Amino acid sequence: MKIKFIIWIFAFFLFVIPSVYSMGLTTPFFGDNIHIYEGEKRVITFMLQNMVGGKDINAKVEMLEGADIAKLTDNLKVYRIPYGRNDIPINVEINIPQGAKGEYQVAFMVKTLSSPEVQQVQLSTGLEKRFKVVVDGPRPPEDTAQAQQLPVPQPELEEPAKLKKEDKQTILLA
Repeated sequence: MKIKFIIWIFAFFLFVIPSVYSMGLTTPFFGDNIHIYEGEKRVITFMLQNMVGGKDINAKVEMLEGADIAKLTDNLKVYRIPYGRNDIPINVEINIPQGAKGEYQVAFMVKTLSSPEVQQVQLSTGLEKRFKVVVDGPRPPEDTAQAQQLPVPQPELEEPAKLKKEDKQTILLA
């Protein structure tokens, strides 16, 4: 009985391992709170990364909560995250109206999209990021520090180079 259980666990991991994605999301702040003043506009940039697995990943980002004060500024339906990159930005613009008080919850989700060239069952993963925006009241006159107000532009992504027939023969010979 114990042997069958071990075999089933091993078989499960054999089938699950190919579906593991290596997508990650880095945040520019520690903790779960962002402090901001009334009437302030700030862009917060999160970075997507794909450092393991050897395959490019396509992802979709959607706002879950806080659409009254936050929005995605990238205007992308699909984020392409090439293998080996850790610098694909997701720009979230926070815009606090004058007279706003208290805390706001902001949440977005990054979902991987299944690859159309693979003809087998695929599992998609999702990363959810939640944080609180705490309104600290009006900006004091002596505080002149400026936060990031412009989104980080999307990097230029190069298409992978195709190997010529001669290159393939040289690699095979080596």
